[in-house]
Parts: sequence; structure tokens; C-alpha cells
Amino acid sequence: MHSRINIARQIAQGMGYLHARGIVVGDLNTKAIFLESKVKLCLTGYDTTDGMCHREDYASVPQGHLTYIAPEILRTIRVQPPYIIEEEPHTMESDVYAFGTVLFELLTSQWPFAATFACTNSVIYRVCTGKRGSLTGVKCVPSVKCLVDDCWSHVPNVRPTFQEIVDELNQNVSEVNFLLFKKSSLLQFLLFSNWKGDNVYRLGLFCKEKQVRREPSGFGFNFGKVLKLCCL
Repeated sequence: MHSRINIARQIAQGMGYLHARGIVVGDLNTKAIFLESKVKLCLTGYDTTDGMCHREDYASVPQGHLTYIAPEILRTIRVQPPYIIEEEPHTMESDVYAFGTVLFELLTSQWPFAATFACTNSVIYRVCTGKRGSLTGVKCVPSVKCLVDDCWSHVPNVRPTFQEIVDELNQNVSEVNFLLFKKSSLLQFLLFSNWKGDNVYRLGLFCKEKQVRREPSGFGFNFGKVLKLCCL
């Protein structure tokens, strides 16, 4: 999860750079994002459409594509075979909406409403009526889940800017790094002790010295309980 948050932060930084120069991407999605060596990201503007449907009166829509389109734009689409035409222009706010879907996909490894892709009308209805993909059961800090919801706000000017998104993700990366440092420090202590007799008491003193507090679920040791058992 730590590396996924790092990837999301890099995407947001790149989008923030473009927005600062007045550039609207308009087609932000995970198919246009390439992961290079050393966790370096590249954002492209190439057409990544899976294929075209040449049946009369039908449009070709890549799988998952509709979930990246903000509702204020999705409401205006019309079919012009083999494409869908968006009557409303893309904006910086619609880019933020698309980033919300990118972040959702990073957290869950699937698109929102993945079970309903067979019915395009159902996806359009869900997006346009404000229904959200579920993050229930996803193990990550609550603030990241809230960030997805904020990006998906039905009111465009309520959505955060990419600078605000970067600040939020930076804070989460810092918190995760600190928790991983605390866990690593405790593991080093255990490795260099025999874990016998008065070492239990020493462990309590170690935790107290490091001012270790109870950790959120998903990060290993329950330090609050360790302190209670070892130092009381």
C-alpha cells in the first residue's frame, strides 16, 4: 500500500505541474500512465482505446472508460458511431474527478462498478446520480478513502486542487514511513535481545523511550498493549 500511495502522489504532482501551466489533460486514466524503472512514472496523451466497434448506431467505449468521466460531462454525451461525443469541455475539476478513479483503481486493483460493466447504461446512471464505488474492506488510512470521495464530489468547485491532493498524500506517506520506522526499530531490538526474563521489562522501557503509541490496524504490533503488559 505504501508504494501505491507513492505512485498516486507522483501522478498528482505531474497533474499539478500541468494545471499550474493551464494545461487540462482531459483523458487521465491508468492506461495513459506508465511505470518506469525505480518507481518513476510517465504520463502520456496517446490514444489507448482497446478497439473500435463498427456496428451501425453503436459507439466504442474502452472498459472502465466511463468511470473516469466527471458526471457534469457524462450527462452530455451522445453517440456518433463509432465514438461517443462529449458536449461539455473537460476542465481542471474533471481531471481531479478522473484522478479519484485512478486512486480508487490503485487501492482496489479494479474499476468502480466493475461488476456492472456489461451494462453501460447502469454505469452511466450510477456516475450521474452520485453513487460511489465501494472501498469497504480496503486496508488503507481513512484519509485516503476520504480523498477519493472528495475527488468524486458532484459539485466540481468543491473538489480539491492537485496541490491539496499532493499535500494530503505527502502527509500520509510521512505517517506510513514513521510507522514503518517504529516497527523496524522494535524488530531490531527483538533481534539483538534473547527475549527472556527482564528483556520483557526492557522492551517496555524501549517502547516508552521511543514514545511509541498504539498503531492503526494493518501495521503489525499493538504497541499500546505491549506497554500495558510490560511496564505496569
